[in-house]
Amino acid sequence: MKKTIFILFILTLNLHVMNAQNSRAKILVNAFEKQIEVANKALEQNRFKTAEGKIASLERSLVSIKKKDPDFDTSNLEKKLEELRVSCGANKTETLAERKGMRDAFDEKLNGQKIMTKFLSELIITQELANKVIAANKDYRGYDNDVEEIQFRTKTVDRNLSRLKVNFSEGADNETMENHFKDLNSKKLFWQTAATILPEERSVVEASKKYNDFAETVGSLEDVKKTSKTFQNEKLANKKMPSAVITDAKIERLFKTAFNNESKDTNWDRTLLKINITDRGWTIIKNKYTGAILGRKHFAAIAFKDNKKGECRLYINYHIYQQYNGSGYNDFATGKSNMASDSFLCENINK
Repeated sequence: MKKTIFILFILTLNLHVMNAQNSRAKILVNAFEKQIEVANKALEQNRFKTAEGKIASLERSLVSIKKKDPDFDTSNLEKKLEELRVSCGANKTETLAERKGMRDAFDEKLNGQKIMTKFLSELIITQELANKVIAANKDYRGYDNDVEEIQFRTKTVDRNLSRLKVNFSEGADNETMENHFKDLNSKKLFWQTAATILPEERSVVEASKKYNDFAETVGSLEDVKKTSKTFQNEKLANKKMPSAVITDAKIERLFKTAFNNESKDTNWDRTLLKINITDRGWTIIKNKYTGAILGRKHFAAIAFKDNKKGECRLYINYHIYQQYNGSGYNDFATGKSNMASDSFLCENINK
């Protein structure tokens, strides 16, 4: 039975070939077959536009064949044309889907690399960034280098923690302590994230534990502010004026006059409370190129009251300057308080 079917198939095929060869449309049929072959070859190479472009011309060719030889059986040609139409659609859909998958995979890797780059360069790590790092695709070229960078940073953990401990032990104003607190939590989150994505790296896991342990001793931001305030109060209570190294009524008068003139010139409502001269003699100021004398400076610690704020302040190194006039120095001096003053308790002025 199978042998009979095969023989019939061969006979039909030979009949079609003979039919094409004997047809008056022989040239058009051969051209049709070649165009079908070209179109299928283009499909194999994913050149869909080329293959699709052949369909219209093949349809016109089929019309010409029928017109040239109305008796010619075009069913086989029509079948090949229909198969080409189907293949164009199916292959294109499949290939485009494959290309999209490859492009999406590439984009995912690229995005993973960008996220990791940001993670390693940001000064402040947010929870949002940490979550992205954990979820990011890490199958990108260069990931091993990023892992090495994280491993390298474990070498500086102890040093950085020591610096942070000093910051928290010294205390400061609320804004400064809040910045220290943010810095600590950012670094803690960095190492928590690193330990999550690299659980097999012992040094990374240990670094995360060190930051977690220290953060527990620090407590909340409110705890930090409370501890800092206590420390600052103790520090302020123990702050004293630098001792006077000499007593010179004339120089003290120069300081007093210079200070009061500066207050008037700057419209600063402040009252001088005490002057302690902190160096034994004048510092001569010379031109650094010619060596010519320009003037001289004297330094003192000055306690004063800021009347607007109602609090006492302290200059550690307030200085006055006398200009050289060619034969000596001017009788008056100018005061310079362009450096920040420190908080100071009024009751500590005479201690």
